[in-house]
Amino acid sequence: MIKKDIFGHKERYEKWKEEVKEGGIQNLTKKNSNIIIQYIFDMEVGINISNKNKKGARSYPRLNNLKQRITQISIMLEKRGVKDITQITEKQLIQFFSDMRNGTIKTKNGEIYRSVGDYAKVFTSFWHWWMKINRKEGKSIVDICEELDKSSMKTNFVYITKDQLDEMLPYFTEDEQLLLRFTFDSIIRAPTELFSLRVKDVYKREGVVWVNIPAEISKTNFERSFNLLYSGDAIWKYIKEKELKPEDCIFTMNHKNLTSKMQKVAKQLFGAKLSEPKAGGKFNEITLYDLRHSGTIHLRILAQKTKKISLDSIRQRGGWTDFKMLNHYTQFIGLDGSIDKDELLIEEDKSRLERDIEKLKKSDKNMTQNISKILTFFKENPEIALEIAKRNPKGLKEIFT
Repeated sequence: MIKKDIFGHKERYEKWKEEVKEGGIQNLTKKNSNIIIQYIFDMEVGINISNKNKKGARSYPRLNNLKQRITQISIMLEKRGVKDITQITEKQLIQFFSDMRNGTIKTKNGEIYRSVGDYAKVFTSFWHWWMKINRKEGKSIVDICEELDKSSMKTNFVYITKDQLDEMLPYFTEDEQLLLRFTFDSIIRAPTELFSLRVKDVYKREGVVWVNIPAEISKTNFERSFNLLYSGDAIWKYIKEKELKPEDCIFTMNHKNLTSKMQKVAKQLFGAKLSEPKAGGKFNEITLYDLRHSGTIHLRILAQKTKKISLDSIRQRGGWTDFKMLNHYTQFIGLDGSIDKDELLIEEDKSRLERDIEKLKKSDKNMTQNISKILTFFKENPEIALEIAKRNPKGLKEIFT
């Protein structure tokens, strides 16, 4: 299966490729132009990849990202007198990215760069490629990227609750409503994964509707499956009524028009104000991708409240390879980012036991029998008794005196 090229990445890359073959990269010295073209062409076929990076040819979206950012870096460095990017010193490099991060260097629109870490990673990828090229020729190039700050700044997004999404839905067509509910429910990446999803990727298991995200359309290149909580029956009915075939894409509407409509509706209902201070995005700036952020937070809150959703299931549903993003959302809702998922059931047992103790304190009926049961429970579960003793030693003492 081929990922649907929503943004025309292949066409844009091939057009650029033909242009630079004839006239090089505009606004760069010939030296910089040649070395960048060589780098991008190597990435296209997957050769001279650093041992620290993933092997194989880069995708068209990745190639477009690499060429755009390394070209932009080179243009800015040339303005600082670095006419040959391969001759930049470590001090010049560190100062350059420091100036990007503190706002000394701004975008064309006069704004602060918010993705400095991503630019630093692109340059690091280029430099490690340059080191490998030279190593093959018996030359040693120093790694000047070891001290680079590659951390990312906080990215603003629009946060809406499920209730707010439900409030928006009546302003959309039935098909649009289904897409919005499904995106929030599945926390799928939109628009790439969302509009690449096919009918054969939706199936039923024991009467419950499931979705399979194939590795071919996944950003992280690994397959994942999950059940739908809010949109399963609706999407199953939608597929049947539309008489869609297995290879048909489920959603085919124009995502740009839908995004524009979302922003108008959100502004009308909630105003052009911050959706949530910690999120930083305004309601009138909402996009389909914000439903992924918001859906994840919704699931994280459910996991905390009910103890019936594991953090692993949310991580797998979102297609993350680690818990970095989940910890980000955990901190967003004011919880401790280091919650141990293995302790969730134990925590539930402790809360239930404490409620039982409070009831016993209010009633003398069957006190002896109940205390006997609690003592037995404590003997079988000493770790829970210890936890309660730590949290409320006075209350525990009162029960047995």
